[in-house]
Amino acid sequence: MDILKYLNEEKLDYFLKIFDFETLDIGDEEGNTLLHKLVKIGNIYGVEVLADLGANVNARNKKGETPAHIAVEIDDSEIFQILMDYGADLSIRNNSQRTLEQLAKMKNMMGILKIIQDYSEDYGYVEKMKCHKKLED
Repeated sequence: MDILKYLNEEKLDYFLKIFDFETLDIGDEEGNTLLHKLVKIGNIYGVEVLADLGANVNARNKKGETPAHIAVEIDDSEIFQILMDYGADLSIRNNSQRTLEQLAKMKNMMGILKIIQDYSEDYGYVEKMKCHKKLED
């Protein structure tokens, strides 16, 4: 889906109109969903639209990475914040058994670490996750 990097907001809106939403969380041969791919190319608008449409922000690819792991990988604090706002789970470990916080610390990503700290210290994080999980059930 290299075409995704060429989609501006108008083209992405058209693409989403013809997209089969039953396949929204189906991954490719590497297990990457459309949300993983939009995160990887830094498409903030697309990430927000898909998250708003109900894409699974905690979907895991074959490496055990969620879209938030990819956001840490590319050091994109804005996308990471969006994923957190839509219920990204800080406790999920990738196949290397690393959490989002561990990955951010390894790469000294201060912006992402600040967001993680804010969510961890925010008493509402646990409540947000409980609420999000109830909505999924």
